[in-house]
Amino acid sequence: MRPIDLVETLKSPPQWTSDDGSAQYWVPSPFNAGQLWIGHFKGSGPWTRHVGGDALLHQLSGRAEVTLLGPGGEEIATMIPGQVLRVPAGFWYRVHTADWSAQYGVTTAATEHAPGEAAPGA
Repeated sequence: MRPIDLVETLKSPPQWTSDDGSAQYWVPSPFNAGQLWIGHFKGSGPWTRHVGGDALLHQLSGRAEVTLLGPGGEEIATMIPGQVLRVPAGFWYRVHTADWSAQYGVTTAATEHAPGEAAPGA
């Protein structure tokens, strides 16, 4: 068991950067079948889901809209710094920001991404 220093993590190069530079992700540790991650991004991310476990999103800076595809259709949650959002296992979701934003997240299962801009199943 060891603490993870997120400040030190952010001093290293990100493990992944988008082609256009609008998203960077650091992955300081695996977590069960998922991972701990920190993202710094702007714009719309891909549709994402974690079939075998929930995801926890913690807004660190900026403002983000998280669109969740629930049983009743799309639900949108607006997140500001300090807020935490639980995304239930198996639900598709997408994060959108107008300006630069940072989130810390924990996923407990493998991650899937849907191709394209349209909501999965639309």
